Amino acid sequence: MSYGSPKKNSSPPLRRSEPNLACSNDINDNISQRKRKRGDEADLQRMENMMLDMKSMFSELVSQQEQHNIKIDALHSALEGIRSQNCLISAQNAEIQTQNNDIRNSREDLAESVISEKTHDEAWGMGFRQSIPNFSALWALLWLPYSSTQLREKVP
Repeated sequence: MSYGSPKKNSSPPLRRSEPNLACSNDINDNISQRKRKRGDEADLQRMENMMLDMKSMFSELVSQQEQHNIKIDALHSALEGIRSQNCLISAQNAEIQTQNNDIRNSREDLAESVISEKTHDEAWGMGFRQSIPNFSALWALLWLPYSSTQLREKVP
């Protein structure tokens, strides 16, 4: 035998996917069954792995969905709080608006009464002033004793 020469076989090399034609049918069937069984076991293992992966992905999805639901519930709660605060603020604004309207009406009424009194006083004063030539001096003399008495009462 020489080391460099290839070994010669009497039969051609067998392919794994083809049955060995030199063997009997029972042996070939047995080999095929074992191959199928190994293939089925490998397929089954792959399917089990896929199922485990899908189960873990589904669990993760459920967990994320629960977290999102918690966040959504918190946002709904906050939104309801904001709405109730807005209602309170609207009621307060309506009350303030009513008070402002009352104040405005009171000011308008006061302004109208001051204007009408001023007009009346001016009309009365003009006639009175015309009848007394030195009205300012007389007025000062009339009110001087009252104003000094008033000052004495206020000062301790």
